[in-house]
Amino acid sequence: MEIYDKLGVKRVINCVSTTSPLGSSVVHPDVMEAMKDTSKYFICLDDLQYKAGKVIAELTNAEAAIVTSGCDAALTMATAACMMKGTPLDRYNLSLDRPSREQGEWYSWMQKLPNDTDGIKNEIILQQCHLNSYSQAHRVAGAKIIPAGTERQCNTNDIENKINDSTAAIAFVGMYAYRGVSLEEVLRISKLHSIPIIMDASYTLPPRINLKRWGSMGVDLVCYSGGKSIRGPTDTGILCGRRNLVTLAAIQMSPHHGVGRGFKVDKTQIVGLLKALQIYVEQDDNEEFSSRKNKAQYISNNIRNLRGVHQVEIKVPKTGLLRGWPVVTLSLNEKYFSFTTKEVVDRLYTGNPGIWTYYDNILCPGGITMNTQNLLEGEEIIVIKRLREILGT
Repeated sequence: MEIYDKLGVKRVINCVSTTSPLGSSVVHPDVMEAMKDTSKYFICLDDLQYKAGKVIAELTNAEAAIVTSGCDAALTMATAACMMKGTPLDRYNLSLDRPSREQGEWYSWMQKLPNDTDGIKNEIILQQCHLNSYSQAHRVAGAKIIPAGTERQCNTNDIENKINDSTAAIAFVGMYAYRGVSLEEVLRISKLHSIPIIMDASYTLPPRINLKRWGSMGVDLVCYSGGKSIRGPTDTGILCGRRNLVTLAAIQMSPHHGVGRGFKVDKTQIVGLLKALQIYVEQDDNEEFSSRKNKAQYISNNIRNLRGVHQVEIKVPKTGLLRGWPVVTLSLNEKYFSFTTKEVVDRLYTGNPGIWTYYDNILCPGGITMNTQNLLEGEEIIVIKRLREILGT
């Protein structure tokens, strides 16, 4: 906290989620040590990506993998790879001992995206009920998103009717797996038409089994966040899948001068993500869940009988393919107070440390929702203390 204190940056207790505005998650201490050690030496970045990628591929049941600057960047690079499939760029491989010379045909094709897509497959089919703010990642590569179905529903015919000679890939969002056409059906369509699938799997962890599940099912390119549940560096992600497509992505990413040049990851981030993933797969889902449930139980037990508390519940939401964490929902009887529930949330937020919670969440309309996923040791005690101070009990 010393640097934060000197800068005047307020500490935050995270009762929301692994959200980017709060730095996603807290990096595991062993990860920081690995990054510190890595920072002392020079290496060939392509060599490191390839060697680290081999280990990551084994852990994700993929043919190959690379570390990207977040899941969003992984989606962009996956899209670029699918767009360049079948072009002359598909014939080139990376040199692992020294940087390849960027000139001639390789360089000219590497520089085409995102604007020069004439003669290149540049359409990504996405169920309209899967469209979200991260869909922009596909457009960054120069692709056009072709929505299938409506905002409420989609069927197999809706997807198949959008397939044409310009289709580069079909995208699927794990967070919205409960909407529209299932992943199994999308896989069937993709194999029938020889079109690769790009899966946004950022919100499919935990459970840890999902690290290998999508590759086993035959998904061509899978994108994960490295800085959320895995607890790697915040600005890292994983792109894993078919070797030829992963290679096409790597060719267009830093240190090369393709569309992904700006998505730079350095040697410390690659090693940090690898170390975090190795730690993550050795940990136990149930043990991790039980730890969070204990914190939720502590909060629930200590606010249940406070004056003005109408209802307290512990819930475990499930979104798409993601197993949720225990959350505490709190409803207040506002007649006991001279302030509203929203003002309670604001006071938690503006205190020091600031406590971020959800207000009027779908799990607790008009109330407060506190997610235990990112509560550090002892922070549940601070949450209770602050609530007692605010509620005056």
